[in-house]
Amino acid sequence: VDFLKDAGPLSVVEIGRRVAAEPGMMLETLRGEGRAVQAIFSEGAPPVWVATETIPLCQAAYPDLRTLDPIRLPESLTAAAWEPEAARRELVRRHLRHRGPTTAGEVSDPFRISLSEVQSILAGLEAEGVIFRGNFLRDLPTPQWCERTILERIHRVTLTRLRREIEPVPRERWVEFLLAWQHLAPHARLHGLEGLQTVIEQLQGLELPAESWEQEVLARRVAD
Repeated sequence: VDFLKDAGPLSVVEIGRRVAAEPGMMLETLRGEGRAVQAIFSEGAPPVWVATETIPLCQAAYPDLRTLDPIRLPESLTAAAWEPEAARRELVRRHLRHRGPTTAGEVSDPFRISLSEVQSILAGLEAEGVIFRGNFLRDLPTPQWCERTILERIHRVTLTRLRREIEPVPRERWVEFLLAWQHLAPHARLHGLEGLQTVIEQLQGLELPAESWEQEVLARRVAD
């Protein structure tokens, strides 16, 4: 339920993308314990799951929000007062904390907030240093937005992957490569005049006695 509280209202499909197990049983358990309920933002809207602790926040953001399950909130929760705009801003901020690079349109649609208001919220969060604007993914239109800690995590993962790509290989693999590249490994030896020409071109400029060329260099690289 902590995830649902931190991420804000989510459809069952969105929850399924974020948890390893099938979410249906987990959500029913939370509903039975009174820790989560289903709700709709307005008539005709698809249902979303809401953590019980965030119902006052969601009700402030969406005056028409209606829970599909009867629930009684403790006074400690109902005492909190949110202005509608501040509540929607808080929900967007929480949502961005749990997803990668996104666009204003991708935030506007599921939250039923106008695109102009979402753009205003994103600009405000950018001014606070909470999110950053950029071109992070090629398949998304620009501008794109990403929460600061998520972007830092992506940066760390990218650096780790790049470092791994340039790590030195084990000595055994390096020797194996050299033997194949120099046509000294049994499976890499060449044949005929064409093979002989390939070896000579590869070793062009190497100074060795003539007998070494015949007995050592060529004989070990060209099978016949």
